[in-house]
Amino acid sequence: QQQQQQNDETTTSSSLLFIQYSKGLEGRGMWEETVDCISREALEAVIAAIYHSYSGEEREMLLPTTLAQVSPRVFWSLVWLYHDDPDIVTIEQCLSTLMPHLDWSFLHKRKRVLSEKAMENKRQQQQHNDDDNEEAAQEAVRAVESAMEQQLENYHANQEERRERAARAALSRHEANETTTTIQKQEWQLVTPTERDDEELQECIATTTTTNGNHHQDVSTILAALHSLDIYNWRQLANARAETIRQATNVSQDVVERWMDYAQVQSLEEMIVEICNGNVNAVQVLRDEARTGTIQDLSLWKNMPDLLCSSAPSLALMGVGVEEVRTWCRRAQNVMEKWEWVQWYATPVE
Repeated sequence: QQQQQQNDETTTSSSLLFIQYSKGLEGRGMWEETVDCISREALEAVIAAIYHSYSGEEREMLLPTTLAQVSPRVFWSLVWLYHDDPDIVTIEQCLSTLMPHLDWSFLHKRKRVLSEKAMENKRQQQQHNDDDNEEAAQEAVRAVESAMEQQLENYHANQEERRERAARAALSRHEANETTTTIQKQEWQLVTPTERDDEELQECIATTTTTNGNHHQDVSTILAALHSLDIYNWRQLANARAETIRQATNVSQDVVERWMDYAQVQSLEEMIVEICNGNVNAVQVLRDEARTGTIQDLSLWKNMPDLLCSSAPSLALMGVGVEEVRTWCRRAQNVMEKWEWVQWYATPVE
């Protein structure tokens, strides 16, 4: 097992793990698997469910070979969780590190060789329990994995809802900006919204545990302080100065910066959609096909929009041409020059 984990090639993209490992004695070549990557918290829930379904030496479902067969995604997520720790090279070590409060000694015990009489006694004793125990353990795995699947579905649904929300906001602001440009003959500019959205601000604040000395800082007090600075949504929070917010809210610089980091990440989605005239599908194509998912990414193509179109061929199928993409790239560059923080975010290269 130790050698297998060291030689396996495991990569991750979003919530998936792509695994390659040698076929070993079964022939040349590599086996390949693709499984969902499970979070640490979910792994703890799964392992605990299996562990408590059995007792003593009967917890065989947690043996590496059995676990790999019963739930490959649990097995490989466990491997991935500790893949960069050189001191953890076996599943046994993964389990004991993940949940050190449990007794894992059964994983290292050799099976005892019983006499025929002892084996018969044990068979009779366990005859009515084995099926129930195994079914309980498998049901525990199914229940937790089902919960994880539901959580994953909810995550994607929330992401889709967030994108739609960003698109609606972007379209509304784009139309307003387009009208202003037509009347005043001005160049395009990204307009920061001023609408009050306390839910956005509360979502940013919720990323930290805010304290003032030994007293819990009430969220309503923080919101009032932000409002006093004319900060009513996460777009305005993303553009603000950390020191100004720190003085107004009387919280640490680190906490304020974490609020702003979250606000900036959320704002980027809206901003790039606005730059692309509210074309959410085009933004998705740029991200998926050309690894261009941020404003900084887009600005880098300003002198070669034709190459960007070649890298994202689906744009042509959507009726988006080189000149339109050129305009988006120039807009991205203008936004970069206006807000320095936008330069800090780029699409990671896998």
